[in-house]
Parts: sequence; structure tokens; C-alpha cells
Amino acid sequence: MDYNYLQELLEKNGGSFFVNKSKEIIESAFKITSKFIDGDTLQRYREYIKKNNFEENYSFNIFELISDSYYKENFHSDIIAKLFENEIILKNFLKFIGVDKSKYKSYEVSREENKIDILIKTETNCIIIENKLNWARDMPEQLFRYYNECKNSKKLEVDKIVYLSPNSYKKPADDSVKEIPKELIKTIVGYDGENEDFYTMVLEKSLKEMNDNEPKEWLLLLEHYLKILRQTGETKMDKLTKEFYDKIVNDGKEYEKIELIATMYNDLIKTRINNLAEKFGGENWDNQCFYRDFYSEKRGINYAIDIYIYNDKSLLFLFSREEGTATDDNPKSTKKWEQDNKDIEAWLKKHKLIEEFRLPEEGDNTWWRFMKEFKFPEEEKALYEFADKLIKCLEKDIESIYSGK
Repeated sequence: MDYNYLQELLEKNGGSFFVNKSKEIIESAFKITSKFIDGDTLQRYREYIKKNNFEENYSFNIFELISDSYYKENFHSDIIAKLFENEIILKNFLKFIGVDKSKYKSYEVSREENKIDILIKTETNCIIIENKLNWARDMPEQLFRYYNECKNSKKLEVDKIVYLSPNSYKKPADDSVKEIPKELIKTIVGYDGENEDFYTMVLEKSLKEMNDNEPKEWLLLLEHYLKILRQTGETKMDKLTKEFYDKIVNDGKEYEKIELIATMYNDLIKTRINNLAEKFGGENWDNQCFYRDFYSEKRGINYAIDIYIYNDKSLLFLFSREEGTATDDNPKSTKKWEQDNKDIEAWLKKHKLIEEFRLPEEGDNTWWRFMKEFKFPEEEKALYEFADKLIKCLEKDIESIYSGK
């Protein structure tokens, strides 16, 4: 996506991405998307994202153009306020916070009215939303002041005070809620990596409900904001890590066991390589890989196996040691190495092993090796079985690899 082109479109529609005013930017973005993006364009965009594996990292995100605003409270409040203008989103939000939707058949959404982040109101009722996605601290008696302003000054029935939090640990301060009835206060998490957050229960749910009749700008901007919201929140792993910490603090005796497990895990790659060396008579190279050479008298050089070990996998390679000299731009050596590759391929076919390997990709002229991948730990046993089979073939039939060409 061409940012300059987008800037030009924005300026034509009365806005600018490069002025740090998120409300105006969002309004401009809506003008652009409603004018230039139809159903076919949106569908092609989604297909492009899926094809190029950008689901978690869109090549273009309309809100990333104002990335300096991510941490700012107004950035999220402006977007959320705009999203609440959509009836589907509002319906799901009201359901999530436990408010009767029939009270809000006709409503308006305001920003910073009497310093309230977001106020959803009718002539008789209202919902106060305090956005803390940026981790801002509560001001003295903050929610209590908002409550009194709406109830006493505006004469509105306050149906709910929503405290939008970045995680499950940040709650309204006691001083902030003061004498507000507890049943009116609802703390919701923006994104927590589970299924009971604003992300899942309101925005993602609304996106799934929107059909082809919905204006396309809602679909596009909602999709883009979902990504930004994920970046503000915690994950399930954050919660598990916190629970893990609490257990360590409460039971210090368990820490030695945990430390031992961590040490064993950190040494696991070395242990796996040494096990391969012990089993198959090879060597451990720098705690990175197992290797074993097989000398061919006919060829006058070694054919070799390398098994590189990683935390989540093992990569087994079969190749000719000629490759080391071939990379020195020696035409004679390169020609021998290329012939070795052909000989290895023929030899693997002879022993019915060629289907086990992933062949070098076209254009890979530097490290042309035959490779087979094994996931760890689920395929560790398969690695040993295959390595055993391959090594036995090499031990018995090494001289038949060389074709003499």
C-alpha cells in the first residue's frame, strides 16, 4: 500500500494522517474507505492477506500510520467511540456489560463531555466509559465525579460505569469509585488472549455478524483496530506466568526444582547431540550439531551426515564434503560437487530413501544438501530410526555412491 497515495487521498477528503489528531484521522479514513473500497476490493484485500500469511501482521494497517499515538488514551477512545456508532457493535457491547438494549434505541456517543472519555446517552439514560488501556492512573474521585455529573447535573439514570482495563489486575481505585453502587461498576479487559474480553465478546463477535449489507468501512476499520487492540493487552501466557510467580513466592522450596528443570532444558540441545554421537559414533560440533563422515576410497573424499539440533526440531542433512571447496569459486571443484549431488540422489533412489528427503530448491547453488526435518519432541524417535537406517546403508554401501563421472 502506497502511503503517499493514501496521504493524497486524505488531503482531498479534508484530513491528514500526519497530524496527530486521531478523531479527525478516523473520520477521514471513513470518508476514504466508503468512497474507494467496495465489496470486491475488500475481498481481494483479505485474499491477499491470507495468501501472504499476514493474518497476524497486516502489510498495511490504517492505524499504524499514526503509531506514535498508540499509547495515548485519546487514540483508543476516539476509535471506540466511533465504533459504538455502529448498532451491531453497540448491541453486543450492551449485552456484554448487562444493560437492556431497549433503553438505547435512540442514542448518541460523545467524547470528553465533562471530561468523560466516552459517554453513551439518551434523553434519560447513560453509560460512562473510562478508558485505561494506556495504564493511566485514576484521578482523585474520578469515577465518582463522573457519576455525580450524569446523575445530578444531567439528570440521567446511570445504567453502568465501564472501566476499560489493559489487563485483569488493573481495577478502579477505591477513592475513584467511592460511594457508587457496586452493581453499576463493570471492569472489562481490552484484550486478554482468552474469550471474556472486549476484543472477543464485542468487536470480534460484531465483525462475524456483519454481512455484505454492512458499509465496507466498518468491516475494514474494525479488522484493523482488532490488531491494534491485541497489542495493548495481556495474553494467556501473561496470566500463567503471574500464577507461576505467585506459586514460587508462596512456596520457595519448589524453586530449586524449577531451577533444576530450567538448567536441564537449557542443556537439552547439548544432551541430544551427545546422545546421537554416542548412538551413531559421530561427533558433537560446538553443541550445534551431530556429524559423521563416511570416507569413499573410490571418490577420495567424505560423504557426510549433519544433524542440527534446535529447541523445536532437528534437521538431518546428507551431502558431499566437496561443497566446502566448491564455495571458493573453484570451477573444477564446483563441477565435482554438482556431480556428487547427482550421485547422492541416484544412491538415495537405489535405497528407496529419496522420498524421505526434501530436495534442494531451484536456484540454491550455495548449500545444496539433501534434508529431512523432524519435529521435537514428537518425532525424536523417528529421527533415531531414520538415522540408523541411513547410516547402516552408508556403512555397507558407501562405495556405490560415486558414479566415476
